[in-house]
Amino acid sequence: MCQVLKEKSFGEFYITLERDEILEMSFITIIRERVNKIHKLGLLIKDVNLIFSLDATIRELINRYGDGRTCLSFEKLFHVNETLKVKVHTFAGGLHVDIRNYFHQDGQLLPTTVGVTIPALLYEQFREIAMEMIEEAPSL
Repeated sequence: MCQVLKEKSFGEFYITLERDEILEMSFITIIRERVNKIHKLGLLIKDVNLIFSLDATIRELINRYGDGRTCLSFEKLFHVNETLKVKVHTFAGGLHVDIRNYFHQDGQLLPTTVGVTIPALLYEQFREIAMEMIEEAPSL
């Protein structure tokens, strides 16, 4: 059974710190509520730490490309693990950080629908909240 230990929101996003008592592990869930759809991604603490190991590069790209409106098209894919990827890219006139599960099919790496896209301008807020929750997780 999962128990929500902490929840914070920013914009249309919710981040929760949850604990699974049966598996004895903590994880972070990122939820983005859109008008017609809810996007949700659960991440083990170790995977969030792996994402943040790429943090300097991600933040450098955000600083370089700003909101993404000054460049025509940009995409950089980071492999966090075999199935989890982070993509910094332009989409719909803005720069975004996409955290998503992927799968292999016919020799290609393809995205699943399981993931969230964070506007680059909100990445710092996401990072601060998630890091705060990670700091609390080991003491649970």
